[in-house]
Amino acid sequence: MRSVNRKESERRERLVEQQRASGLSVVEFCEKRGVHPRAFYLWRAKLEGRQKPMFQEVTLEPDIDLGATTFELRLGSCLLSFPSLPDPQWLANVIAACDSFDKERSC
Repeated sequence: MRSVNRKESERRERLVEQQRASGLSVVEFCEKRGVHPRAFYLWRAKLEGRQKPMFQEVTLEPDIDLGATTFELRLGSCLLSFPSLPDPQWLANVIAACDSFDKERSC
């Protein structure tokens, strides 16, 4: 695999940030910038892999009952319901996957 110089790496990082702020889909943004969408997705995945994990503040309802028959988790506008409390590692993987899901898509 070929190495990318610092200037090119910074350019790619700027493009990823500009796409997020643009409100355009990745395909629309790439068409306007003359960038192949597959290359853009690859850059974004590599950049996200370099970044430190982001944490989300969690607030528990005061009357939460962990023995309840259902467990609900709200991630933005998405509501996930489970018949019981899921395995913590599995739940962490689900949250990480949802976090990396394209921002232009919704549940």
